[in-house]
Amino acid sequence: MITLVVLLLAAAISGGSAIRTARSSSRAERRAEAEATTNLSRQLAASALNAMSGEQIDLGLLLAVEANHVQPNAQARGSLLAGLLAQPTLRRFLYGLRVPYKVQFSPDGNLLAIAASDGIGLWNMVSGRQLSPPTSPDGGFVHELAVRPDGKVLASATTITTAAGQSRESIRLMDLPERRPFGTQLETGSLEGSALAFSPDGRVLAVGGSHSTKLFDLATGGALSTFDEGAQAIAFSPDGALLASAHLEIGLHDSLTIAVRDSRTGALRTPPWRGPGSSSIGGFVSLKLAFSPDNARLTALDVGSVAPIIELDTVTGRAMTRGKLPTLAADDELIAASRDGLWIIDQHVAHERILFEQVLRHRAAGTVEIQQLLMPLVLQLTPSQQF
Repeated sequence: MITLVVLLLAAAISGGSAIRTARSSSRAERRAEAEATTNLSRQLAASALNAMSGEQIDLGLLLAVEANHVQPNAQARGSLLAGLLAQPTLRRFLYGLRVPYKVQFSPDGNLLAIAASDGIGLWNMVSGRQLSPPTSPDGGFVHELAVRPDGKVLASATTITTAAGQSRESIRLMDLPERRPFGTQLETGSLEGSALAFSPDGRVLAVGGSHSTKLFDLATGGALSTFDEGAQAIAFSPDGALLASAHLEIGLHDSLTIAVRDSRTGALRTPPWRGPGSSSIGGFVSLKLAFSPDNARLTALDVGSVAPIIELDTVTGRAMTRGKLPTLAADDELIAASRDGLWIIDQHVAHERILFEQVLRHRAAGTVEIQQLLMPLVLQLTPSQQF
């Protein structure tokens, strides 16, 4: 009997020791798993910061998000916050095209067309999704894009190289909602389409080439008028009555010519303005034109020039001012010259003012945006404050 009791006590002690050993082993395993999870999260956070320092913001943000999924510790949250603060105005990244070189938004900003080495791609900027894969109906190099004011038609200018090594030009129209060719294709001949612009009513497409400019009726596809003047930039006035064109002659001394015409008759409104130009931006001509709302002024931007901003009086044809683009001073202030004098702008204060006015507009319209905090803020309320 005594022997049996002793054996039972020994078994109980041994069992208790085994249980304690198992529990200790389980706790050690849990600690090891927790340490491994923490280390993995920290490694991902460190990789995220390294990617961001190398200007790979998209990769860094993905790594930071994954670090927070693994374990939302201080390092993971810090890497995500660092990525968001690296480019505060960044909305999204777009993928799917090789070597993009031309972009064009629809007037409402909801659609973006991008020309790249593998064709034209379309994106919905509200959802960030690609609407269609890159397409190049002619298999050529798309070098200019334009969207009709109603956002329903995309015009593209393409240079096609044949098997014999010869080049031909093509202007294509795409029905954006249906993703298919629109109407009658334009009879452009050898006009290469260095510049494209729709009239405000969307009925006419202006096409500028090296040696001539043509206006096309989109309903018939035929040419309405032809001007014996090349254009690398074209713009209609807001009411469609005027058509401005800019042409850069490249030579020993590059010269820029800007003409303003009656869009219906083709008659020159004023003698063309002529002055020095530049084509030094990677060998490409980069010109932009824009009318004031009242048609009284035309602003031209010659990006490659030393003094790229040219403002013309559309009544007299005289240059009202020619100035430089704003430059950034050492203390983060913008400095710009205009006909009114020298402007010195604190960009941080200007940004705050823009955001403040946006909030006021949203508040007046009752559309103030609300979003969750990146890191939740816990507030302790007393019983009286909960009612």
